[in-house]
Amino acid sequence: MRWINTFTIVLCFHRTTGQYTNQILLETLYDRTRQVLTPEFSDYVGRVLNRNNVPGISLGVVRKDGTFELGAWGSKTEDGEPVTPDTLFCIGSSSKAFTASAIGILMDDFASGRNTTPLPPGLNSFDWNTKVQDILPGQWGLKDEWASEKASIRDILGHVSGVARHDNSYGLLDTPESIVLRLRSLEPYYEIRETWHYNNMMYIVAAHIVSTYTGSFTAFVKERIFDPLNMTSTTYSLSDAVRSGEITQAWTSIGKGRRVPHWFDDEVNQLLAGAGGIISSATDLAKWVVANLNSGINIQTNVTVIPMSACEEITTAHFVVDGIGRMFFPSDSGVAGYGAGWGRNGLLGYDMVSHPGGFPGFSSQISFLTVDGVGFVALTNSDGKYDALHDIQKRVYKDALGFQENADIVNASVELENETPHSYCALSTSKLPLSPEAYSGTYFSSGYGAFTLCASSSDSSHCTLVKSDFAPLGLDNRPSQLLAAWPSVWSSHLRMTHVDGNKFTAEFTVLFPHGYGSDESPFEVKGDQHSVEFMIESGKVVGFELRSNEGRVDALFEKT
Repeated sequence: MRWINTFTIVLCFHRTTGQYTNQILLETLYDRTRQVLTPEFSDYVGRVLNRNNVPGISLGVVRKDGTFELGAWGSKTEDGEPVTPDTLFCIGSSSKAFTASAIGILMDDFASGRNTTPLPPGLNSFDWNTKVQDILPGQWGLKDEWASEKASIRDILGHVSGVARHDNSYGLLDTPESIVLRLRSLEPYYEIRETWHYNNMMYIVAAHIVSTYTGSFTAFVKERIFDPLNMTSTTYSLSDAVRSGEITQAWTSIGKGRRVPHWFDDEVNQLLAGAGGIISSATDLAKWVVANLNSGINIQTNVTVIPMSACEEITTAHFVVDGIGRMFFPSDSGVAGYGAGWGRNGLLGYDMVSHPGGFPGFSSQISFLTVDGVGFVALTNSDGKYDALHDIQKRVYKDALGFQENADIVNASVELENETPHSYCALSTSKLPLSPEAYSGTYFSSGYGAFTLCASSSDSSHCTLVKSDFAPLGLDNRPSQLLAAWPSVWSSHLRMTHVDGNKFTAEFTVLFPHGYGSDESPFEVKGDQHSVEFMIESGKVVGFELRSNEGRVDALFEKT
């Protein structure tokens, strides 16, 4: 099917001194009966961005017939360079649908004989029910032996493996294979299929499966998805994105927003490719949504990119995420489900397939209405903006489907005008049972490795360096705190703050002691917070338990 060559308007808005002024670009897209990106809608987006302190956003409104509208608002650089529909953004976990699709394509290749790579002995086919231990013999293993034996491809991509997220367990030198091998040392939260629990590592496992049987996961996705859909700017390589000159800078939601570096370099992005490594634009992702609205077919070339069986599998809600529709995939229907890389829930009474994405500096939302043939792409260069994206998404679908009421949808969005800085954990008023020095030292966990905790009086060269990292933030001399370097994918340091008795809070964080970008004042980007309880035997610290906020054990560390 060819494009209909009639003119439409692609709206781009440039943020200057808190205001949004429009620049109009013309492109040949389609003759539509109901335009969504109108001047009124653009004013609405400008208000949402100002209210939520979003530097820049790029949007796509997609129709099943292959036509779409594109719009961009705000800035992609500190100098005010405007965002456009071709600006590149990291899309985070919105990448997971590509990974699940790649698995489905690989399964179809084996079924049709296109892939002749020998399967492991005893395995005659590869499908969604295939046990992970059978497709990765000698590598796959979980601490729960039953789950290790029974976990299928559907289970790990549906987030029901039972394994906790353990995002702070993998480091900058890890590989997909080393992460697969580490799984057997990591604590589960649940029994397999007991409940839905999000896990990035299982998508690293999926990418590793593709690499094992094709040679390279990222090359496979490029060859089998990006190229056939003409997604010419989409990449897993930060270097390529930077060389293109199209990638936006990134901001985190600290105060009024602090600029941060692109979180993953090429090596880390390869590690996390399957979980969240794609860099793309609204222009390219609109093509992706068109294909998904058409059961995996590129309607311009009439070529099947994603087998229909794979499309059906990954968009089917095999598992319940939330029975009341208030969590990961907010749902008007009261129930949210998950397939593989896609969530499924209700919006405005319509059936919607969607997935958010994000990490420090970026937020994204991609969705489509399965029956009504409309899709949505939203990419921002600031993290934690999901409420704003959900508001805009709802407004887009209301306008696209002809709802009469079009007042600002802001009930979910958070007002940031009066936001107060994130406060540190309150210091305990009780005394430590032992001296702070007694808790310092080196600790080891088979799943997390070794690290050294430093007290305020620790004077080793390592601890002196760690404390100097924290010093610009004014935190290094608090006697009730223990500090550590934690060079992982998601954090650089760890701060433990005394609560009561032998209990501490543990906060993983990334320090910027010299600021970043044009603002050289120190700041930090805080990540996951956990609880810690140290174990004492005969008056000596012998280890501690790292627990989630819900009280589940993440890891047991022994003092060495």
